[in-house]
Amino acid sequence: MSASATRQAKVLGGSESPPLRSRLSVKPHHPDYDAHVFAHIQSKVAIDPVRGCWLWQGFVHEMKPTKWGFSVGGYGMIGYRGRGRPVHRVVWTIKHGAPAEGMQVCHACDVRHCCNPDHLWLGTRQDNLRDMAAKGRGLTGKKAMQTHCIRGHELSGDNVAYSNGGRRRACKTCQSWKNRSVEHKQGRLAYQRRRRAAVRAGTWVSSR
Repeated sequence: MSASATRQAKVLGGSESPPLRSRLSVKPHHPDYDAHVFAHIQSKVAIDPVRGCWLWQGFVHEMKPTKWGFSVGGYGMIGYRGRGRPVHRVVWTIKHGAPAEGMQVCHACDVRHCCNPDHLWLGTRQDNLRDMAAKGRGLTGKKAMQTHCIRGHELSGDNVAYSNGGRRRACKTCQSWKNRSVEHKQGRLAYQRRRRAAVRAGTWVSSR
């Protein structure tokens, strides 16, 4: 028995389960379309026996690191209603309905190609970023876990400056050094010259 057939037998109830019809043989307007797609998804996953993740065995975008300290990609894709869509988002749509505009389907297990409906939750981009930061993942999460700045100054007590509603920390020692540097002073003088020229020309627009 092939590996895909073994997964199908394991998930759908054993070797006596009836074979699935081709996913393309059921059209999107058919009332059983979503049920058929969900059964097809179940037949294309491998179950993680420890975490319970449904690991998608179809096409998965390659995971690529970025210069900001986090990775992009890694999501499974499937054709759904005439378009290629992330498989975990399709599962959420079938189970709970299409997410509202601007909402993201997030992973509680942090496994991007997992499509177990019990591991998915709905939130905004900010909700997803806060969850990532709380778990120490991504650039924001790594910065939140830092105890010292890149120059070795301790990020605690009076040496911490907060901004963005308390969500961003900065080293006061480094800020003081930066404000006294020649480059910073030259940059401020150049900015003031540009501003005075724009005010005289009547083109200055205050950001406040």
